[in-house]
Amino acid sequence: MQQMQTTIGSAGLINQPMIQAVLREVAAKLAKLLENGEAARIDLRRLPLPPDGLHAIRRFLGRGEVEANVQGVGSCSFQETGTAGVWWGTQRNTAGDPVGEFIEIARVPDLLKADDAEMHDAVDALRRRLGQALDS
Repeated sequence: MQQMQTTIGSAGLINQPMIQAVLREVAAKLAKLLENGEAARIDLRRLPLPPDGLHAIRRFLGRGEVEANVQGVGSCSFQETGTAGVWWGTQRNTAGDPVGEFIEIARVPDLLKADDAEMHDAVDALRRRLGQALDS
């Protein structure tokens, strides 16, 4: 907790109960992930955070080395925070406007994991393509 006060105490935001609650929840969920592998997500847009609360939490958690983007109907980006196992996620609509902001506590965000059915299809497709390439 001392580091938290040093990092965002100057803005006074550490004294905000919701900021403290979110950061404590992140720590508790990260401990649970280590204990039993249970991943979790905190939907930040649903919380009554103070103005600049999202920025304060993001700044406190820091920035890690990994960033990933998923394109589909809209998009979702994940940024590893400076806290191992804690990811910052942003969902955007088709116009590129942010519609969701969340913290995912997981070894890898769930949306980035390959689906078993898709991997089975990929094995078949890869073997087919390899066979065609070798036959030509």
